[in-house]
Amino acid sequence: APPLATRLRHALGRRWIALTTTLLVVIPALADLLPAAKTAPFHWMAIDTFYYLTIGRNLARTGRFTYDGARSTNGFHPLWQLFVGLTELVRERAGLGELGLFFAVIGSVLAVGGAVWLLGLTLLRARRLHPGFVLLPVGVYPLLVLPLWIFGLDLIEKAHKPHWRLPVFGTPWSYMNGMESGLALLLFALSLFLITAPSATRSVKASAAVGAALAAFTLARLDHGLIAAPMLAGHALACLRRGRRREAASAVVAFTALLLPYLLINRVHFGSFVPLSGAAKTTFPHFNPEHAQLIRSLFHGELKTSPWWLPNACREAQIVLPPLLALVYLVVRLARRRRSARLDGALVFAAVGVLLLGAYNFCFGLYLHQGYWYFPVSTLLPTLFLLAARPPRGRFSALRSPRLSRVSAAASLVAAALSLAFFARYHLHAEYNADFLRFHDRTVPEIKARYPQGLPPFIEVDDGVLSYWLDTPAQSFLLALDREG
Repeated sequence: APPLATRLRHALGRRWIALTTTLLVVIPALADLLPAAKTAPFHWMAIDTFYYLTIGRNLARTGRFTYDGARSTNGFHPLWQLFVGLTELVRERAGLGELGLFFAVIGSVLAVGGAVWLLGLTLLRARRLHPGFVLLPVGVYPLLVLPLWIFGLDLIEKAHKPHWRLPVFGTPWSYMNGMESGLALLLFALSLFLITAPSATRSVKASAAVGAALAAFTLARLDHGLIAAPMLAGHALACLRRGRRREAASAVVAFTALLLPYLLINRVHFGSFVPLSGAAKTTFPHFNPEHAQLIRSLFHGELKTSPWWLPNACREAQIVLPPLLALVYLVVRLARRRRSARLDGALVFAAVGVLLLGAYNFCFGLYLHQGYWYFPVSTLLPTLFLLAARPPRGRFSALRSPRLSRVSAAASLVAAALSLAFFARYHLHAEYNADFLRFHDRTVPEIKARYPQGLPPFIEVDDGVLSYWLDTPAQSFLLALDREG
């Protein structure tokens, strides 16, 4: 019988790069989370996770989407809210105590891992998968913004605010945050995988699956419909160029059929096609000058000694930098003027979507409501642009070969070591969000002792933290999850 290593190599084939990268993304997260399921999720979470947890707990108890336990709300991205509602139902029925945050974060870990795996398979099918894929956990955008973190973290240290030690946003790890970001990445990766399949333009069923996946991608994070819509248009055009009208129509019909009921329910029950919270975060159609003013202030050095420099700089970077990189990619693709493969065409239309999303948020998004988790696909795509590029013939053939050789294995080990070093140095900050952990451990028991009969109803300004941990009916004010609040 052949040696075990040989059998494994034949079994994995060219998938070893995708598998290695997926494990490189998932294992460090699980190694940190699993030994401390009640405390470790705090330095992974985005604080708005507690909005989902509060509504999810109420959904598990009442069967209704409600923040205050009485009035219905639509202030959430629906697919992730359904998932959190399910995990809260399991937690409550199984008596699992305070593991709600852990389940939300683990869900996003698995979603991001699934996205990395699907992206690897997509590149493999396009004959673009090579050991450079192992660098995906770091990627182009995080490396470009790393100088901002190096400068800003120094200011945070000088201000003695260790709980402000932000992880570098834009890595796959940064979207393992208990929010919808990981699910959006997973469904984008699924959409890309389906669009680039040979059968996508040849089969009505396969084309309908593309439309359904893009609709699910939109329902995972609603503003990413600005990316899904150009991708759908690109797929429909590809079908029409081949004379496949039925395939083009099936994708559009599937997309519309899944999205339209959600939009109509919003319109009928809440008076707007978009969620209440979404309407509260935009000035559309009126231009909002906040982002232009803040960028000007950053360049003029007005915050150069403030710990607020990094939170402001990274919010603006995620809005401005990915569209600029997408524009460069589009110019390069246009200049090359050669026939595009399926993957290249899909990435072109995704790049158009990134431009639309960035422009919309820059022109109409309120600064205060630009979360660090809002742009998972925008910050990922620059890395895909690079990985999917065709190398000059004859260059780096040993490194770019998908077959497991000594050279490619060595290159992968080096890339993995660099990624893990980045993770340890710039992502894993145990003190990040420690103030919320202290609130949970110290303040919540004090408040409950002070009000042994339960707290009176109150209005919560932000985050859902009080509503969830105190388990008391509360109305949401800042993001308008409740009109009354």
